[in-house]
Amino acid sequence: MINRAESKLPVTHIRARKGFFDLGLGDLLQYRDLFVTFATRDIKVRYKQTALGVAWVVLQPLIMAVVQYFVFTRIAKLSTDGVDAFVFSFAGSLGFSAFSQTLSRSSQQFVMNRNLVSKVFFPRLILPLSPVLSGCIDFGVGLVLLVPIMLIKGVVPSAMILTLPLWFGMILLLSIGFGVITSSLMVFYRDITFLIPLLTNLLMFVTPIGYSLSSRGPNEQAIAYLNPLAGLVEGFRWSLLGSTHVNWGAVTYGLVFAVVIFIVSLFVFARLEEKFADAI
Repeated sequence: MINRAESKLPVTHIRARKGFFDLGLGDLLQYRDLFVTFATRDIKVRYKQTALGVAWVVLQPLIMAVVQYFVFTRIAKLSTDGVDAFVFSFAGSLGFSAFSQTLSRSSQQFVMNRNLVSKVFFPRLILPLSPVLSGCIDFGVGLVLLVPIMLIKGVVPSAMILTLPLWFGMILLLSIGFGVITSSLMVFYRDITFLIPLLTNLLMFVTPIGYSLSSRGPNEQAIAYLNPLAGLVEGFRWSLLGSTHVNWGAVTYGLVFAVVIFIVSLFVFARLEEKFADAI
């Protein structure tokens, strides 16, 4: 017999999805506190027991910028549209790091939290979405370092910097889209664990981070812009520096691609989620 106090307790009804378009997105809002918990946990444990700790937040894009600067500016002598080469590389590295780091963390969430996925009910989509918060914090720290470097080098931000949240948001959307897909597939195919670092390292050199595509031929540009991240990184850097080359056709392609891949990722997740507990 249920007493009156027990009858007032909240009840959660667990049911199967009603159809292909039932993604359960409303549950994300209901479990927003859990999202914050996972996101903050990711931030706390990421650099735990590391010698340099949170300094890695700055060192990762900084080291990438140095590598890009020497490889593409000093050795290959590629154009940076008249902007100081190191500032140009650092700005591009911030955008690419936001993509690669968020993708890397997002793609591992289901496997890393296998006990929760198999034993506890909650909207599992929260897991690959949770690295967004740490990605925002990493970007904020990097931006705080970039702005003084820009001023020292004589690069003054323009009014276009007001569009920076748009470019950063679209880069995050693209990374989360791929992250949801890869994390869902990784439950069944652990080989993806090894493929993601390899592919992101290759992508780093075919994305215009430390060089401008404006000096390349039309055929080379056409091939480079098949990479949706190329246009987004150009737009991201343009919002920071104001005077760099932007191919607006490639930007539009990148924006549309990011939205489409995110929508596709939701349907891939919805299709595979019911099999997670058995496979993980």
